[in-house]
Amino acid sequence: MAELIRPAVMQGKAVRSVKELSFHERNGILEETYWNFVIFPIVGSEGYALGAVDSLVELTRHVISQRRGEVVEKLKEQVSGSGTISDIWHRCLESLEGFPEDVPFALIYSNDDDSASSTSSSWANSMKEYRLHGSLGIDRNNAAIPTSFDVADRESVYGLARACRDAIIGRKTVVLRRQDNSLPADLATAIPGRGWEDPVEAVCVMPVANNASGALAFFILGLNPRRPFNEESLQFAHNLRDVLTKSSTLLGQAKFEEIHDNLATQLKISTLKAARNEDKFTRMAESAPIGICTFRPDGKPLYCNDEYLNLVGVPREYDWKKLWDSSATWRSQVHPEDIEKINIAWRELLEKKKTSAVVEYRVLRPWRSIDKATGSELTGETWLMNNAVTELDDDGNVVYIHAWLHETSVRHYTETLLSNRLQEALETKRASENFIDMVSHELRNPLSAILQSADGILTALDDPEARTKNDNEMLDGILDSAKTIILCASHQKCIVDDILCLSKLDSNLLVITPDKVSPPQLIGRVLKMYDGELQRASIKAKLEIEQSYHKIMDSHEYAMLDPSRLLQVVINLLTNAIKFTQFSDKRGLTISLGASYEKPTGARHKLTFIKPRTVRHEHSTALSEEWGEGKDIYLQLAVQDTGRGLSEEEISLLFQRFSQASPKTYKQYGGSGLGLFISRELCELQGGAIGVSSPGVGKGTTFAFYVRARRCPPESGAVAESPVALQHVWNTPVTGSTAMPQAAGLDDANHTHPPAPVRAPSSTTIQSQSKPVVPERPLHVLVVEDNLINQRVMAQQLRKQNCVVHIANHGLEALSFLSTSAFSSSTSPIPLDVVLMDQEMPVMDGITCVREIRTRQAAHEFTGHIPVIAVTANARSEQITVMMQAGMDSVVTKPFRIPDLVPQMRKLVEKTNPSGMTKDGAGDKDERPPMSPEPQDSGTATTNSTRVKVQRTPSSWDQVVGDQALHDLW
Repeated sequence: MAELIRPAVMQGKAVRSVKELSFHERNGILEETYWNFVIFPIVGSEGYALGAVDSLVELTRHVISQRRGEVVEKLKEQVSGSGTISDIWHRCLESLEGFPEDVPFALIYSNDDDSASSTSSSWANSMKEYRLHGSLGIDRNNAAIPTSFDVADRESVYGLARACRDAIIGRKTVVLRRQDNSLPADLATAIPGRGWEDPVEAVCVMPVANNASGALAFFILGLNPRRPFNEESLQFAHNLRDVLTKSSTLLGQAKFEEIHDNLATQLKISTLKAARNEDKFTRMAESAPIGICTFRPDGKPLYCNDEYLNLVGVPREYDWKKLWDSSATWRSQVHPEDIEKINIAWRELLEKKKTSAVVEYRVLRPWRSIDKATGSELTGETWLMNNAVTELDDDGNVVYIHAWLHETSVRHYTETLLSNRLQEALETKRASENFIDMVSHELRNPLSAILQSADGILTALDDPEARTKNDNEMLDGILDSAKTIILCASHQKCIVDDILCLSKLDSNLLVITPDKVSPPQLIGRVLKMYDGELQRASIKAKLEIEQSYHKIMDSHEYAMLDPSRLLQVVINLLTNAIKFTQFSDKRGLTISLGASYEKPTGARHKLTFIKPRTVRHEHSTALSEEWGEGKDIYLQLAVQDTGRGLSEEEISLLFQRFSQASPKTYKQYGGSGLGLFISRELCELQGGAIGVSSPGVGKGTTFAFYVRARRCPPESGAVAESPVALQHVWNTPVTGSTAMPQAAGLDDANHTHPPAPVRAPSSTTIQSQSKPVVPERPLHVLVVEDNLINQRVMAQQLRKQNCVVHIANHGLEALSFLSTSAFSSSTSPIPLDVVLMDQEMPVMDGITCVREIRTRQAAHEFTGHIPVIAVTANARSEQITVMMQAGMDSVVTKPFRIPDLVPQMRKLVEKTNPSGMTKDGAGDKDERPPMSPEPQDSGTATTNSTRVKVQRTPSSWDQVVGDQALHDLW
């Protein structure tokens, strides 16, 4: 006050001071006060100031109120331009920073939800986690200030967190005071530069509420420490809070209005889209490949697309709203056995409140489709699958039933087909296993007989005493054993031929090769071929030429067809008929031949031809040039017997791979189970088909087939054998007391080639057939073979056919021999006519050898052409082609018979050497070229004073007969 009084006293003038700050201790605290002072000097009589009179008025409430109002206005101004809730909090702290006396510190906790939807949060949703958004005047790392808190946590260690929870639950301002120790000690501190740097005495914790009584944030305000806490202080805090609340509410309202406008716009867009989607759905439903329908619980349809009506068999013009009526048209289309399935599914949806149901049922209309791979028509039952789901209201009652209907006929057809194919595969596997067992049996049994017969021959030769006592009996035994060996080998060959033929059919390697033949003569020769077997079985056989053949073909006219494949089928059927008729009381067999321009139907023989197993091209070879230019015809042949006949079940098993009429068939008649299957394939390969009929067991069987052919005029001068004569011959009974040996059997399974004749001619037959024979000159043959047994056997058989045999173990020895033969320039040539050459040999194989021979011929190292015949077990056509291209003149496949081979050898020699002469000095004994000296071993033998060195190759035969027996066999 001295500063104010001194001027008044010294100058004698009144001094005035407005809103002078002064601190006074009141009620135990130092308060901030404001005063107006007017000091008048007291002048004495002498004219000097004797003192001063102070007139003062306290303005504290006015000044504080005005200053607090400025804080509120400043806050309003700052937050008015906020664009987001977070911006409000940020601007609030910025505006309060300029008022350090009234705002020592401030904190704002927000729930980090900046969306407008937070302003409409429910009270429960406001009970969430709040994070410290910002602070003013106090360090954020203060121990009393949590970085975040959950108002639902009642046990929080932070006093501020508990105060916030009380504030939001009580929807009030919570005041924390130092006086009552509710204010945390870390908050009751002096703030440098703010609040007069005195410790804060009171803090207000206020929720910034939204319009749903929730809390967007918590505003925590430290009050002026030099002003007492009273209603004015609390009102100041509320004014600041209200500014924040109003600003956030207005911002939320603006957001709401913006959202409302956006939602209104989106609603319009959605409405338009819904309308377009409804149209799109309608168009999609109408064009959908499945049926779509919506029903009410009473069964009345609300919507059905065309496909649904089409699938259930209801026309569009029908009132489809009556679809579920008991008299509805669709019910008459459902298979009677499946209507109840639909009713059960419907009741489960309504009564048992199932949410979905699936039911498959059949309709009466048949299903038809086209196989894209083959072009054939597929048929079966039409199946539909109905998937239905229910739409429920809030009470769980069914409001609508939506159904989708689609056809599942293809799946059912495929499942049935796969099941059938699986059964067929299992049956084929079983049949193939039986077939393997049968083949093993059919090969091992004859092999056993061959070994036993060979042992019998060896035993007979080993007994010199028996040989001298009864040579005729010994020879008869040897002859009988030889016949048995030939029969067994023929039987094994038939089995192998069947298997090879089947393999070629599976690989599409069999081709049809047409030739000009007379069908009656061809069939007649087949009957003559089986004359012996027919006589032994006492079977009367005849050939009938049907009137249909005479109408189309002249008696001397030829036809273009493949005779070998035709005979293969006829022989299969004929041997079947013989086997199944030989034990019947009545034994008769008829082969009939007919012809037509159209495909036969089988009515002539009361049978139906089997449908082709696979789709084949329409016998395109009949149109090629090699078939000629005659008119297409169909030749039909039938083989009718009086045998045991067949049942319907047995007929169904015929013509299948590995299949016989019954399990008893193989045991009684034998067979491979392939004959009729191969016959069927061969008929189809020739543009035909095959079938069978039988009145029943014990009433005989008729097999018939047809093939496509082409008419061909006869060659000039050709005279065909009269069919009438043939018929007369085969109508004549054939008698005989000898039963036919049980051999490869019928079946479905028969030989694809005729068996070799095995019966020995009687003495009278031999005498009647005896004619003067002009002795042929001996053939000089070089056998090139590495197998010791084959060497011995071939040499012995060739000598019996008036041949002189030379032997080489491999191709290199053969070339060495040829360099000393008549085909060389040797001074002492060894006569030679032909070479029989094996293929698989050590040192040098047959193909390499014949190539070397032809190379030397071209170089004139050999004179003339050396005839070479390949003798091999490689029977495939491509293998034979390789041999011929290498230089072979001919190829003979094993097994073969020497009596059949020798005529081919002579024919080849005559063709390559027309003079038919060898050089003088040819001997009648076997000769060998001189070889390099080698030590003798067990493989050395002497024949006709000529030493032969054979490099033995160990084989299973060594184990059978032993080295000494083999030496004796030499």
